Amino acid sequence: MSRDELVKIKSPAAAREKIRRSFMAICNHNDAQPSNATRWAINNQGLRQLSGTNGLMVGDWMKEFATAINDHNQKYELGQYHNKGKGDITAAIKW
Repeated sequence: MSRDELVKIKSPAAAREKIRRSFMAICNHNDAQPSNATRWAINNQGLRQLSGTNGLMVGDWMKEFATAINDHNQKYELGQYHNKGKGDITAAIKW
């Protein structure tokens, strides 16, 4: 399903897919960056902004996939304050 089609759907399953695609977009973006200056830590706010879903749903998804999120953030030593002052993640990353 295309992004444009998925964005129009408001079901819980569609929300989970939007979050998953947002997670993958951040991972792919970070893997292509030369330094941490242009990488984004995976956190609730970033996933919320990219996916357009509410924070509670993002939080539940993050609990379920905590190992994958932690592994990726640790891979690049991205901490909880890494995104501070970077602005809106949607300006840098699309899915």
